[in-house]
Amino acid sequence: MSYPTDLIVYLWFIPIFTFIFLPLALATTALVKTLGQRLFVAREMSSKEKRKYPRFSSSNDTFAKITVGDKSCTGLVCNISKTGVSLKDLPEMISHEIDKLSVVIHHYGTDYNMLFKTKWTELSESGRRLGAEIDSTSSDWSKFLLQTEKMGQPKPV
Repeated sequence: MSYPTDLIVYLWFIPIFTFIFLPLALATTALVKTLGQRLFVAREMSSKEKRKYPRFSSSNDTFAKITVGDKSCTGLVCNISKTGVSLKDLPEMISHEIDKLSVVIHHYGTDYNMLFKTKWTELSESGRRLGAEIDSTSSDWSKFLLQTEKMGQPKPV
């Protein structure tokens, strides 16, 4: 059987719990959540690639004609930087074993003749994707980069 004094003692637990233990538990939970997010973001940022130059998306009407030996094909330019290009929608004949590619990029009625060194290739749903380092360019390539930079937004790295 409980006594009236026990009821008073139990009623003191309500303000103590409400003003001390509940805020302490909420603050501890928020601290653990914040530390976890910071740790996750720091780990994610350290695994990202570090680039010297930003990448810019090119418009969908930027085509590349690739010549490998006596064969040629076309693809779309995905993104561009000062030192590299990414191409997509390429046929299977393009592979990582091909060291140098002769490429003509056609954009707004202007052709840019270039030589690429293949860095990576991957197979996607629409064909092969390729990443290449620019080996040599035509003289007006810097104008093309400035125009693309003005039109495109840098992609997050």
